[in-house]
Amino acid sequence: MKKLATSIFCFILVIGALNAQSTAKFNLKVGYSVFQIADEDGIFENRSHTTQHAGFDVLIEKNNWLFIPGFHYYRIGLEPEDFKTSELFSKRPYGNFAKMPISFGYHFRQTPVISFSAYGGGSANFFLRVDENDSGLTNDRFKGIHLNAHIGAQILIVNHITVDFLYEHGFMPIYKTRDESKISGFTLSLGFVF
Repeated sequence: MKKLATSIFCFILVIGALNAQSTAKFNLKVGYSVFQIADEDGIFENRSHTTQHAGFDVLIEKNNWLFIPGFHYYRIGLEPEDFKTSELFSKRPYGNFAKMPISFGYHFRQTPVISFSAYGGGSANFFLRVDENDSGLTNDRFKGIHLNAHIGAQILIVNHITVDFLYEHGFMPIYKTRDESKISGFTLSLGFVF
């Protein structure tokens, strides 16, 4: 918890310093992800972990260059499943994570109605807890933090609606006893900028 509090404090200081020289906007986001854990490839063929998330990014822009720190809350389904929209909010065991992404990118201006940005960066993912479940999954099976890299694109519509497409690649395992339990996948997010 101290690491998370320190990270949030540093995040606020960086935003304050950059905001003095640039324009900054908040982007409230919700989204859905489909992830795979590397060491499950041979065990669960064609099955994925689904995720819902909510959070915010701060879009700091200067001369079309972007710095995008954020804070997101993720609920990751811990049991793999067939990808079906009917199972979006099914009662399965979920792991709860706080994600702090930092991205750098470029905003390509196209028209007053629509514009496009490309970005990349990394994120620190802090494990919070496992929901109560009948599968025997407990908090002590997970690492406290894992790191991911990401690359993405954002479409900005009428200066207020965002659509993000993101690919993430894990560099550290999420389970303590599974060295190859690195999580990677795709995310689609919708946001509102103000």
